[in-house]
Amino acid sequence: MPKIKTAITFILLVLASVCHGQTCCTGGVPVLDAFTFSNLSKGQFGAHLFYSYNYNNDLFFDDESIDNSHISRKVSSLLLQMDYALNDQFGLSISIPYLWQKEIVDLSVNNVEYVNRGIGDISVWLTYSKKINSLNLNSAISLKTPTGSTNKEGDNNLAFPISMQTGTGSYDLALIVQSSWYFGKQRKFSLENQMALRLNSKGNKFKAHPNYKFGNQYLIYAGMGYHLLLFNLVTDLFLGASYQYRDQDEFDGGFQNTNTGGHWVNSSIGMNVFITPEFFFSLNASAPLYRNLNGLQLSTTSQLSASINMVL
Repeated sequence: MPKIKTAITFILLVLASVCHGQTCCTGGVPVLDAFTFSNLSKGQFGAHLFYSYNYNNDLFFDDESIDNSHISRKVSSLLLQMDYALNDQFGLSISIPYLWQKEIVDLSVNNVEYVNRGIGDISVWLTYSKKINSLNLNSAISLKTPTGSTNKEGDNNLAFPISMQTGTGSYDLALIVQSSWYFGKQRKFSLENQMALRLNSKGNKFKAHPNYKFGNQYLIYAGMGYHLLLFNLVTDLFLGASYQYRDQDEFDGGFQNTNTGGHWVNSSIGMNVFITPEFFFSLNASAPLYRNLNGLQLSTTSQLSASINMVL
């Protein structure tokens, strides 16, 4: 056991100083989780202010959890999304994120801390919405631009590891397809589904690892919605689960980062509360149900998010 603990401590130091194991937000802002669809009419503007707090303190080796993790990361993402409806079906959106990340490595004698904050990668979206009787369909395709930092340095004048940078240094594509199927005469219940993917290209701005490529991301969500009046406010309640798969990251030359990628299953609960038809806020929480990861990785313990949404 002492040898195992010593080995784990050594690996933690390597992960913290060279190239971190993949966390839930590796590769900048969580693009697929943060985007919000708007129901706008032609010529209308929409605005969303989205905040996410992600606490990572679960250390996994493949599908086994390692007790007493000595490494943790707190990631706060603040995202401003602006929308414009070209007509009743097509729209344009832009997402501007700001990230604040703090990682702590507990070495018993003292702690090593890394803090990095700044603007992340900006995304431009084209959206399409369609209503067919009791079925609402939404889709979006995005181009993410490499506006975030990739070589920001800490107090020791050394660049932060790749997973602690606010950008990926690459142009990436994202696609989201979402549906809500209402049933019952009063439309109180709905089936909620979403499929999404993020296709990453090579980032050519990292000094330590030129052409580093974050693994592609695939997401499937299924859940139930219940719609009611709560204190005379229109309220949507949601309960569901998601499955996420990520490819392994790749170094220059096609070599794979063995401590990245894997399978995640998460539970989620959330609500929308409409103050007026043009103004509502959202609250969401998620927690892991199952993980089978590649190698040694730090993963999400819990995640909370909130947003304010309005039609201008």
